[in-house]
Amino acid sequence: MMAELEQYKAKRNFKNDYREMLAHNISDIPDLYFKAGLIMAGDNHIASRLLFDCTPAGRFMHIAVNGRPLVFSEHVFYRLCVNKISEVWSIIDKEAIREQVLSTA
Repeated sequence: MMAELEQYKAKRNFKNDYREMLAHNISDIPDLYFKAGLIMAGDNHIASRLLFDCTPAGRFMHIAVNGRPLVFSEHVFYRLCVNKISEVWSIIDKEAIREQVLSTA
């Protein structure tokens, strides 16, 4: 059975939207920090598994977290164009987050 996944694919003119999303994440998750658990690179792509250990203040990915600590991973894929990020795809296992919230409720 496949878990519910959240996917984000940036738009062609995504620079401002992406910055806004990151600023919003930092605002909602004061202790936002991640480690790169795995990084792989090709000619014009980078893939990474980011490991998060954080405490979102309110809602996170439409889930009422309300200050509960979370540990999860995000799989991110970047496409490069002239050595700059041109597209981003991200996958997070929302069900793993939901299970952590329910187990600490």
